[in-house]
Amino acid sequence: MKMNFQNVKIICPKILTAKLAVTELKRIIKEYPQEVILSSDVNKILATKSKTIGYDPIISTGEKANLRYKLKLKIIEKSGNYLVHKDILRYHNSKRQGTVSTKTRSEVKGGGRKPWKQKGTGRARAGSNRSPLWKGGGVIFGPKLRNKKYKLNKKEHRLALQTLLHNKKDNILVINSLEEYFKIPKTKEFFKICRSCNINLKQKVLIVVAHKTLSLKLSLRNIKNIDLISSEELNLLSLIKAKQIILTPLAMAKINNFNTINDSTRHGGSLRIIFNNDVDRINEFVNDYMDSLNDHDIYKLCEGGFL
Repeated sequence: MKMNFQNVKIICPKILTAKLAVTELKRIIKEYPQEVILSSDVNKILATKSKTIGYDPIISTGEKANLRYKLKLKIIEKSGNYLVHKDILRYHNSKRQGTVSTKTRSEVKGGGRKPWKQKGTGRARAGSNRSPLWKGGGVIFGPKLRNKKYKLNKKEHRLALQTLLHNKKDNILVINSLEEYFKIPKTKEFFKICRSCNINLKQKVLIVVAHKTLSLKLSLRNIKNIDLISSEELNLLSLIKAKQIILTPLAMAKINNFNTINDSTRHGGSLRIIFNNDVDRINEFVNDYMDSLNDHDIYKLCEGGFL
């Protein structure tokens, strides 16, 4: 029995989204390990695992809150490093402008007339004063305009991001309601939180929040090793540089629903639209994170927007 699943995604795009199909495929692979041939895309899906990490959040005074939040991630456990490398390569390449350019002899202005006759002058032969051998002439094999972008699939980017988050799970600290803690900008208040929560400001600290408030940004901008980003801006380079990662429960909620929320919030989608009218998922989300929601967030939810 020779089975070939090389084009399984082309034949049936939805086959690998169903848990039953994946289970059946794993059973066939186990039964016929030598006969089954898999493409790299199928291997990625089969290697993906769901991991849940529990965190006890603390409040600004350093005391533990009587709550428990879970970070749900989809990761590639053994071979996820190549995805992380690809995403970093894409990030660096996208920063390159690719606008440097030089002119060849055909693009330089002038040079249409032959400078002198071919013979009889005692000089070397010359056909144009825009030759690369002449001053002001063209450039041989010079740089030209080109696109520096490196393509990476959206699912690969998300998988790499969640894999790296899982690898740094021991360096993550959850602080409750950090978004709305600062009513007025006050850097001294943040230093108090750092002392209470054992945050080492001598090393790089990444703070991930659901939404950046003006007071929070102004309170942190003069501190050297602090990097503040929202959950939509989360990227691999910031995670790699950070020695300690601080999350808020609302930022964790967005990361848990990474595949649906991050696309929809850019367009101001409501919970109903984001969760595709799945009432159970909406209720589960609100119940899990209602303790960390404030009046401002609840108002936005009632208006149909997301946090």
